[in-house]
Order: sequence, then structure tokens, then C-alpha cells
Amino acid sequence: MRITQTHPTEDLLGRYAAARRKAEDAQREVKLLEEELAARMVKEQRKSAELHDGGKLVRVTYVQGETTSIDEAGLKKALGAAEFRKYTQEKLDKKKLEDALDRGDVDPIVVGQYVKVNPSRPYLRFTEKEHRDDEH
Repeated sequence: MRITQTHPTEDLLGRYAAARRKAEDAQREVKLLEEELAARMVKEQRKSAELHDGGKLVRVTYVQGETTSIDEAGLKKALGAAEFRKYTQEKLDKKKLEDALDRGDVDPIVVGQYVKVNPSRPYLRFTEKEHRDDEH
């Protein structure tokens, strides 16, 4: 008969590995629920949702930012280099271009062909705070 002795480090490592697996499973579950909740909120056209859970107020807010990118090479070709340089420094000065569009100096139809709005990945902002009974 052979007696195997476990060392405290290996025992702790085993517990750590088990905890990591649980955390990874929980993270997958949270991600799936977040995607499902976000899709439901979009479908219902809701910006936020909240509930009272065990004395806590739990709230999620649907958040999706966006960025604008401009095909500067294409815009430069469409406007012409001289016109394009009016709105650039080392790169396109978006503020100057916006001002020129506002003044009517540049055709928005031409510029619009080279501007693309890129939405960011939507996410939910989660907050939780103590709920007081005097709040409604």
C-alpha cells in the first residue's frame, strides 16, 4: 500500500483551479444573460430597467456609443487637394469641415459619401445600491 501525501500548495492549487472554473462558467452565464437582456431591451425600446432585489435597487442601462470615421483619401480626391488642405492640419480637422458644412462651403452630399458612423459594441451599465423603504 502506498500512501500519497498532498502538499498544502497542491491542495490550494486544486481549490484555485476549481474556483477559476466556477468563475469562468459564471462569466459565460453573465455574458449570455447580458446579451439576452440587451436584445430584449432593444426589442422593447427600453433604455433602462430596474428591480428591488433583497433590499437592493438593481438597475441596468443600455449603452451604445458610436464613432465617426472619414475616408480622408477619398474625400481629398473628391474635394480636390487645395480645398481639402483648408480643413486639415497634419490630418483632417473635423471641426473645420463641420464648420464649412454649416456655412455651405462644402457639399454635404460629397462629404457624406466618405463619412461612416461606426457604432461601438453595446453594453449594459449595472448599478446596485441599498434600497431605503422611504423611496418609491
